[in-house]
Amino acid sequence: MRGKEIKGFLWDLYYLLEGNLPIGQALEILSSIKNENFYNNCLAGIREGYSLAQSLEIAGFKDKYILQILKVAEQGNFLTEALLDLCNLLEEKENLRNRLLHSLIYPFILTFFAFITMVFTFTYVIPSVVNIYSLLGIEKNFVVKIFIKFNPGYLIIALFFALLFYNFALYKRKKVYNLFFVGKIFQFVDKYLFYKSLANLLQRGVPLFQSLEIMKEFPRISVEDSLDKLLSGIYSGKPFFQVLEENHFENITVVNFIKVAEERGDLPLGISRVENYYKGLLNKHLIYFSKLFEPIIISGVGIMVVIVIITLLWPIYQLFQKM
Repeated sequence: MRGKEIKGFLWDLYYLLEGNLPIGQALEILSSIKNENFYNNCLAGIREGYSLAQSLEIAGFKDKYILQILKVAEQGNFLTEALLDLCNLLEEKENLRNRLLHSLIYPFILTFFAFITMVFTFTYVIPSVVNIYSLLGIEKNFVVKIFIKFNPGYLIIALFFALLFYNFALYKRKKVYNLFFVGKIFQFVDKYLFYKSLANLLQRGVPLFQSLEIMKEFPRISVEDSLDKLLSGIYSGKPFFQVLEENHFENITVVNFIKVAEERGDLPLGISRVENYYKGLLNKHLIYFSKLFEPIIISGVGIMVVIVIITLLWPIYQLFQKM
């Protein structure tokens, strides 16, 4: 079970439990509708006395983060609320994915066609026309000779492939935050979802240390390597803001948000403010990206047009001048 299937299952289960149905009866209804092995195995686990998290694991559910959330929620008697939080989180992840796709697809389509046009122009059109000029006896001026001998199109093509290779290498090494143009966007997505999930747990009464333990299963690249250090600092009794600052996990703005909230005894509110802070940064960078990338590509196409005009039309212009 993946993606939309998980989201659909959690929404169905939430609505049934919100209607005050027991978990066994809710799964029985879902099993009768879906009639799939997963639902039948979940129901069998509940009937044997296992918890919902244990039953899902027995049925083959693989998402450890969701399993940890459900386990804590059952122990804390807030299963319905936890299901709602998970559903909203999955909806937000899908919305972000769609927004990123819509923000990135147009610039990349524009880049692709500009690249194809550039390759075609510099490898076929210009050499063909130059050969025609030679057959007609049209003398090529110094500028045209330079463009033909040191074709800038090949340099642009080489730079394009070098950039692709560089980004691919960073992606394979899990350094997506260093990706050209889009690295910051991915970083803000990760931080936003991390703090959104952490805020949900704290607002439901889960202690900070336990919440961070659960977040170790949350697949966000930007926090994977730092959570053990954060947990160690929290375990030693240090305030959360101090742990964040000492481990260089956050910038000074976020540290101050959390410091003020901790001093007031309302850490969940501080985490929610950090969540909104990263959401705002993400929105700004998406707008910035869409406004910046398109002019760069159009400028590149404009340079290509100038090169084509100089290379192809200048000799004809000189010929007419002599007539």
